[in-house]
Amino acid sequence: NDWNQGYGFQFWQCRHNAFRGDGAMGQFCIVLPELDAVVAITSGVYNMGQVMNLVWEELLPAMQANPLPDNPTTLAELKAKTAALKLATVKGDHHSPMAEKVSKKTYTLTENELGIQSIQFNLHNTAPSINIIEKNGATTLKIGTTDYEKSELTQHLPYTQNLQKAVAANGAWIDPNTYQVRIHFYKMPDRITYTFRFEVDSLEWESQLAFSLFGPKKQPLLTGSK
Repeated sequence: NDWNQGYGFQFWQCRHNAFRGDGAMGQFCIVLPELDAVVAITSGVYNMGQVMNLVWEELLPAMQANPLPDNPTTLAELKAKTAALKLATVKGDHHSPMAEKVSKKTYTLTENELGIQSIQFNLHNTAPSINIIEKNGATTLKIGTTDYEKSELTQHLPYTQNLQKAVAANGAWIDPNTYQVRIHFYKMPDRITYTFRFEVDSLEWESQLAFSLFGPKKQPLLTGSK
């Protein structure tokens, strides 16, 4: 077990005479002095031990004491692959008949511990957004359709009080009456997903945290009405 090898001065010892800087949810810097190698990993995972197991099982056996010869073809393939990496978007439709019915309408929320008073949706055009009104102010979340749209928020989003205000959001209709928004805190490993279920005059708002150290992952259901 890599966590049983010893710890001190902000570094963990690892198996295979390695040591590492170990951050939250899969942020690693693993140093292998005998091979003059450093493995840097940024990820959002719960099973951090499995990430290290892959380093020992896949990368370590392929390493050699001497430098490898230049391989421009493989290097070009690696650069192309890393340049094309993207966060998964919400799978669904960009349009729904419900979008026109809920857009620019104000839903007043039932009393809640967060002090959220109301929410307004703008989902029927090419630049969707959500405006959340709290007792301390309002903030607008911009939402990408085919990709993620970045926002610098003026207020913390609901259930993210311990996280940063720099976010990137993507959304889609996962069924005709349900709109889902996936929000990444792109300077952190954390993510939150909001799922909005609409009826004729009512709203259910589900929130699910992922890769977060703060609070329960599934948050209380919020409800509202026009």
